[in-house]
Amino acid sequence: ALGVAAYLFPIYLAYITVALLRRGTEDLGALRFAGAALLVVAVAAFAGMLVGGSGRAVLHGGGWLGGFLGTVLYGLVGGPGAFLVLGVTVAFAVVLSTGMSAIDLGERTAFIARQRVGRARRRPRHGRAARFARRAGIVVLGMLAVVGSAFGVHWLLTAPRFTVAHVDVEGASRVSVDRVRGAAAIPARENLWRLDPAAVASRVAGLPEIRRAEVIRRFPDRVVIVVDERRPFTLVHAGRLHWLDEEGRLLDEAAQAVAPSVPVVSGLSDAELTSMRSDPSPRVRDAIALIRTLLRSGSALAAEISEIDVSRSDGPVLYTADAVEVRLGTEEWDERLARLERILRQVGREGEPVRAIDLRFRDQVVLTRGGRG
Repeated sequence: ALGVAAYLFPIYLAYITVALLRRGTEDLGALRFAGAALLVVAVAAFAGMLVGGSGRAVLHGGGWLGGFLGTVLYGLVGGPGAFLVLGVTVAFAVVLSTGMSAIDLGERTAFIARQRVGRARRRPRHGRAARFARRAGIVVLGMLAVVGSAFGVHWLLTAPRFTVAHVDVEGASRVSVDRVRGAAAIPARENLWRLDPAAVASRVAGLPEIRRAEVIRRFPDRVVIVVDERRPFTLVHAGRLHWLDEEGRLLDEAAQAVAPSVPVVSGLSDAELTSMRSDPSPRVRDAIALIRTLLRSGSALAAEISEIDVSRSDGPVLYTADAVEVRLGTEEWDERLARLERILRQVGREGEPVRAIDLRFRDQVVLTRGGRG
């Protein structure tokens, strides 16, 4: 009927024996035994809640009595509430059955000891027994606290109430929700307390289109995955047009003809294109840095440059909308772009076509006159 709680009987009998040795039968009244009975029943209910995590009565663990009480408490106040009620009941029962409060667990002061004259005279004869009984009470209370905590943790990790039933995805527009859920790989019937949000977020962030991910546990049974997608920044031309984000990561293929607001990147090998899904190449980073320099200048030059070719070892080559080739070099881009803007303005005023502009040399500009043949 009581299951594992029946093991409390020999423990309490040992306590009574020590109490009899210490002070006789004067304090072993009906309240002590009522407290002991309450303690046994409360522990049986704890065991019933542990084995029947969903609140169903069981015939083992806490016995049929513990299973019945666990079922009733679970139905009235839920799992956490039931453990709270049983915890308070166990603490009250320990105080009632042992006659010790939280204050009594420590050494009594000399002032309090003098208020109980009758016992104070016997204290020298039974001082060792009294200390042993007090320590035994502390040990019993500690054991009950540990057992209660273990029951509570086990219930949290196994209760069907905390089984993941919903996985919501927020912030996804370019990536399908099903693809995010697949990357998250949350096992079926996973317990919400056992879920590792950092591991799930890491798996989702492994998608090429996802910049970062955050996983939020919303109790009792919901997981929310918030994703920050990579946004298209410019296009890369390598046989086909693909989108790049601001870090140079390769995104999906451009499905239709588009006119980006910044220059297109070209001159990349197939191997570089493949690696850009996880790690942008140095030449791609240079192209992105050059585009940012153009945008930071705030001039109209960004709209005049249509392509950046990074295939050459001596620096990127720019092509204007009028098919003028501009060799920029590998350094001092801010100053050279400002010089390029002045040159293009002067060429426009003169009206004489220019085929190429070379800015690689310090304090020198090389113009190749004439249109493209």
